[in-house]
Amino acid sequence: MEASVLKVLESERVQLKVRSLSVTVNNIKDKDLENNENPKILDDVSFDLDSGSMLAINSYLLQDDIFLPGLRVWETLKYQAELRLLPQRTKEERQQLISSLLDTLEISNLKDTRVIGYTAKISLSGGEQRRVSIASQLLSRPKILFLDESTSGLDSSTTLSIVSFCLTVMLLNDGDLSDIYEYFSTLRYDIPIGCNTANFLLDQLSSSLEDVNREEKEANVQRLINSWSLTPVDFVAPIGNRKIDLPMFHFATVPFWSSLITIIQRQTLSTFRSKDLAVFRVLSIFLLAIIQTLFFAPLGNTQEGITNRLGLIQNVVSMILIGMINNISLYPTERNIFNNEYEDGISGAFVFTSAYLLNELPLEIIPCLVFSAFVVFIVGLPRNAGMFFTMFFGSCVSVNIGESLGIMINSMFDRVGIATDVLSTAMTLAAFMGGTMSLQLPGFFKAINWINPIKYVANITIKMGFKVQVFSCPVEECSLTTGESVLEYYNLDTNLAISFGALVACLIIYRIIAALSVYVKVWYFL
Repeated sequence: MEASVLKVLESERVQLKVRSLSVTVNNIKDKDLENNENPKILDDVSFDLDSGSMLAINSYLLQDDIFLPGLRVWETLKYQAELRLLPQRTKEERQQLISSLLDTLEISNLKDTRVIGYTAKISLSGGEQRRVSIASQLLSRPKILFLDESTSGLDSSTTLSIVSFCLTVMLLNDGDLSDIYEYFSTLRYDIPIGCNTANFLLDQLSSSLEDVNREEKEANVQRLINSWSLTPVDFVAPIGNRKIDLPMFHFATVPFWSSLITIIQRQTLSTFRSKDLAVFRVLSIFLLAIIQTLFFAPLGNTQEGITNRLGLIQNVVSMILIGMINNISLYPTERNIFNNEYEDGISGAFVFTSAYLLNELPLEIIPCLVFSAFVVFIVGLPRNAGMFFTMFFGSCVSVNIGESLGIMINSMFDRVGIATDVLSTAMTLAAFMGGTMSLQLPGFFKAINWINPIKYVANITIKMGFKVQVFSCPVEECSLTTGESVLEYYNLDTNLAISFGALVACLIIYRIIAALSVYVKVWYFL
């Protein structure tokens, strides 16, 4: 079976001429394969080829190795085995398989070393990381294993071990340099002796607006293109009589709950092993609570107390920025790991987003409880259960929606810098629109504000914060002596039930959109 399929891939390479391995694999994954009604024929075997079948029997090792920080070699392979092997495989069988791969790749002595540590001294080298990547792919024993620069960073002995581990080996080469000389000579483009080959080819294939011979060069480029398109492909597919059923070789699919538990455990371990991430995600809210306390405590019931309350609530609604920053610190790495596993067929968008949400919640709920206690009972907002749970709910939802927005934008943009700029701009605008900074908005921004969660957080916290409050000051200095008069004066008296319902709707809708953005990215853009 292996030899037959590899010959199909070899024919694919001939048809693609000098395309790279990445392009060949992407061509195999192309959904257009499903529209091809002609069965593929090779040697004496014929079979129906579609993208699903090919993805279900092959694995592709990326040129760049991507790992979760903090995990040791054994732990990395253990979680990969749980995602790739059915639960029917016993723990002892999995451990035996991992041990055999470590021995084959000669990294058994590194099983307790972190793949990516805090410093280079406690991390694996590039070649050792490459071996771990190969071991991860070999856990599922794929019928075809694509390796892009597979031996980079490996010594000859390890390379031989890997090659010996495979039953059939196919070498995909883009061609020898001598072929370039010969091909261009047939078109009367002789490369001068002593001339840099790359410079010569670039001179023939490029032109600029300032080039005197621009039209002539463009004609030469068109001539090269026409000549290449007419180059014949020396391959004739033999006619086969036997038929093979590819689905019988598909990878086994691990149940949803097994995958979910595995990814939750792996994300949790990686987060807390990376101490800077864990500390940042928790302490960012704690530090904000301390700063708010030092700045605003104690709140007085004077004219100054009114403005201080409004300023405090404006800072509270900005906690959506903390959720966004928390997402940027962790999600891009998790996203890259998921993208690889999705292409391997061992993880899905719903499993990944569910695991991320379940890991995210404890790091939001616990800090927000502490934050609410500080703001309500120490700073001096109404010290009652209603105000405490309102503050807790509003702050927790704000952080969670910030994470949802981070997932959307970071799924859209692979570069963290671009995602950060987009999120920062959007969140700053939302904070101005939904808080106490802009009480009068143009019609266009009022319409947008209906989907702004900051608006609803501000509404419920302001209503609860000023409810039944009495402010003392001389009559000649102020006329706002009650919380109700403040709400009426600033037009902030809203319906609590509607605001709570709208905030819950935003919480659910934003998370659903975030999950859909992950699905759309991997389905249409990978």
